[in-house]
Amino acid sequence: MTVACIKAGYKALFVSPRNPLEAQLNLFKLSECRLVVRPPSHQSVVDFWVKHWDMKQIEIEPLHDILSKPQVPNVPYTKTAAEAEWDPFLVLHTSGSTGLPKPIVTKHGSIALTDAQHQFPEWNGTIPIARAMESLADVHFSPMPLFHAGGVYGFIGTAVLSNKPIIFPFPDRPLTPDLTIEILQATGAKSAALPPSLLEEMVHRPDQIEVLKKLNFVGFGGGPLNKEAGDTLYRNGVKLLNIIGATETLPFCIYYQKNSALWQYFIYNEELSGVEFRKATTDEDVYEMVITRKSKQIPIQGIFYTFPDREEYATSDLYKPHPTLPHHWKFHGRADNIINLSNGEKLNPVRMEDIIAGNPAVKAALIVGAQKFQPALIIEPFVQPKTDEEIDDLIDRIMPQVADANETIVSNPEKPFLMADKGTLKRSATIKLYADEIEELYANPREVPLSKVPRLELSSQAALSRSIEKLLREHLGVPHLESDTDFFAAGMDSLQIIAAARFITASLRATNKHYSDTTIEARDMYTHVSPHQLAGHILRSGQGKANSGAASESENHQAMDRLYQKIRQNLIHAKRGRPEPAKEQQTVILTGSTGNMGCYLLDELIRNPHVNRVICFNRSTDGGAGKQANAMLERGLASPGESGKVEFFHTNLSQPNMGLSQEVYSRLLKEADRIVHNAWAVNFNMPLDAFEPHIKGCRNLADFAATAEKRVVLVFVSTIGTTSKWDASRGPVPEKSLREYGISGLGYGQSKLISSMVLEDAAQVGDFPLAIVRVGQIAGPLADGGAWSRQEWLPSIIASSLVLKALPRHLSGMNTTAWVPVETMSRMILDIGGLTEESKDYHEGYFHGSNPSITTFDKLVPAIQQHYGRNQLPDLIPFKEWVERLEASRTAPGALGADRNPGLKLVDFYRGAASAGENIPNTRTHDTTRTVACSPALRSIGPVTPELMAHWCRQWKFESPSARVGRL
Repeated sequence: MTVACIKAGYKALFVSPRNPLEAQLNLFKLSECRLVVRPPSHQSVVDFWVKHWDMKQIEIEPLHDILSKPQVPNVPYTKTAAEAEWDPFLVLHTSGSTGLPKPIVTKHGSIALTDAQHQFPEWNGTIPIARAMESLADVHFSPMPLFHAGGVYGFIGTAVLSNKPIIFPFPDRPLTPDLTIEILQATGAKSAALPPSLLEEMVHRPDQIEVLKKLNFVGFGGGPLNKEAGDTLYRNGVKLLNIIGATETLPFCIYYQKNSALWQYFIYNEELSGVEFRKATTDEDVYEMVITRKSKQIPIQGIFYTFPDREEYATSDLYKPHPTLPHHWKFHGRADNIINLSNGEKLNPVRMEDIIAGNPAVKAALIVGAQKFQPALIIEPFVQPKTDEEIDDLIDRIMPQVADANETIVSNPEKPFLMADKGTLKRSATIKLYADEIEELYANPREVPLSKVPRLELSSQAALSRSIEKLLREHLGVPHLESDTDFFAAGMDSLQIIAAARFITASLRATNKHYSDTTIEARDMYTHVSPHQLAGHILRSGQGKANSGAASESENHQAMDRLYQKIRQNLIHAKRGRPEPAKEQQTVILTGSTGNMGCYLLDELIRNPHVNRVICFNRSTDGGAGKQANAMLERGLASPGESGKVEFFHTNLSQPNMGLSQEVYSRLLKEADRIVHNAWAVNFNMPLDAFEPHIKGCRNLADFAATAEKRVVLVFVSTIGTTSKWDASRGPVPEKSLREYGISGLGYGQSKLISSMVLEDAAQVGDFPLAIVRVGQIAGPLADGGAWSRQEWLPSIIASSLVLKALPRHLSGMNTTAWVPVETMSRMILDIGGLTEESKDYHEGYFHGSNPSITTFDKLVPAIQQHYGRNQLPDLIPFKEWVERLEASRTAPGALGADRNPGLKLVDFYRGAASAGENIPNTRTHDTTRTVACSPALRSIGPVTPELMAHWCRQWKFESPSARVGRL
């Protein structure tokens, strides 16, 4: 069929008949398909498509009738390989694991590369996997469907290019372990390529393993094989061969893994294939594979037949390196599978799903939680439980694996998980299928049963520390944990931290009624980062002295000073007499350009005629270019691509040369005029130690400024959090250096205080101008585009007020409103750096990003109530009462989850603010005299008005639950 279409001048689109209608119509539309050729058995399926898409259908004869016909006239194909190189060969489609399937046009040149891989040389004692398979696959069983890339390329590589027999399964019988064994034994197959899901079933059958171990190899691909299953097969003599590829790229050029014990690891010849492994942001030891163009004469890089205009292709495939062997990489999931929790944490669910699916009772596992406050798990068992007791029993049986997820439900037998044809889970589609169940799970979470948790020893700090170590080791699988071991150094990830806090809470309540109201939060483990520290915190909490002891505060200050002294060592002394930075044709380095304020900073720099070049530093593998374009478009800001001013670089500021090549680093030393350092992890749960890479980044930027050819101006975007514990009786916080550890709160503010001190020291000996801006509350935009982030504390109050049908009339300790719209804040920062039309001279010292024209929240309340209407917000109540209603809403009948009642995530924060009462003066907390004098933007700002408040309400587009249900 493919060859016939090529000779007739058409493209053949191979589709899975199991695609849902939405996916099928999307493929027809994007590929402009108007004709379907089908066998008689698929008439009803195609009739359904034709009802929804304007196309014709032709019925083709059964295969045995076609093969029994006499010789037909030859239709010649006259093009040479060079002439046909860029012609379509056929059209396949992606699996749809992360969304709707997309059509991919495969070129003749791509197919030729499959043959070329046989010719690649021996390297590091092994040969290309294509050559190895050719020698071992005398008779090969390939059950991959021919609308799947693995099936097509497997057939071409085996039957056409290697001239070896290939066996296909029966098209009308589902592939099962028993049928697979029957086919292997009946045909005398010497090798097979099987879906991982099939192997994971066969691993429980010793008789089937005996058949597999006789094969020259058992290949698998299309998705990862569960480690426990793979190790079992290896230990029993099965020769596993890990195969990887993609519809867009063809099979990757990997080399044959001779050591079966390393079955998980691919061997990549990075130089030959143009593969680079770039640091991903999700984990310290995780890398994304990026294919870079080696030359216009493409040797083995099929991706550039698919995307000929690109210079590189980020695959979104994540890998981990072997700890000792070079060129060995283990697949670690997809970047687009990363779950972003609403608390700012990111987690990769693949490892945990793999562990859970290794349980014999579990067919498949799915972790969810995007934009939720904690992760949850849905399991699809092999045998569906029929009662609540059987469900509880199933969860108990898999509890050692399930402990990492916070909530668990069993799948609905009427809703089997949606699987791609290659046997992998269709994550997005399955999550959509279970949307109602997920919403219900978050609205009514289950508590950890007290009968299921171990007791803790509370007799002393040492004893409690040991019992915490035991709990984490036995119930969460955290090895190598001792009393003073940092939880994160022991390998605990954000999922395990959340689960550990939950388990410890339940264990405390089960151990001693004195702790019946005690709740250990994840943030407690972020702050008290070892079993010993956490044990001390728990015991002090029980005695009513948590976080209040002078000794604890002294230890905290000592830790801050140790970090400060460590980072400031060996500061660079600059060569005197360097020229001043340019005022025209400036080159500006901007870090963190893809965040909310980063977008507005970049927009201002693009529009400034005195700025010639903007160098953006971001951690993304493409330097943030892709994310930046979308973020700017969403906000109605200038396009970085159209400006021609912007360059993006993938950086790690904590690394030597900030992760840049020596060539780029040296070039920027010559060109740079100003640096605006805006990048920082905004996570108020992280302890100070976790911010050390960010503080190192400040030091590396300071070293850059001290060695640059010009006196580079460095503007550091700090925070008023560095002064959150300032004693108000001393008056407003002054615009000057404050080297007092006791005035900063949380790791976030502490890290920026230490960084400010390091930068001050570095600027003094490094002879570069330094400005430090303590930024306050960044509000929403003045313009129509964009919106104040709906996850922040104020929008969360508004959204939850619609749930509670009550709005706080006053915000107690937060009632004073010195908010600054995001455009104004960005312009103020650039004013200080001499980077606006109105302010071309830089300024040095400390400045405050706080509105000099304050107002109060209670004056804005009428505008909020008027915008939503009194029917939606009938009650105006004291903030303390509002917080009490919010807490009660968590367990109320029909309770909503934190995604639709987001104030639940911040209830502790609100409770603390509400405790101040309403009888507090509305005074300015931070002096802005110097900042107003130096910044035209801040000088012209007025107070937040009711009209502006209503504008932000319109941008949020919040609806009350009743309004949403009514519309549905």
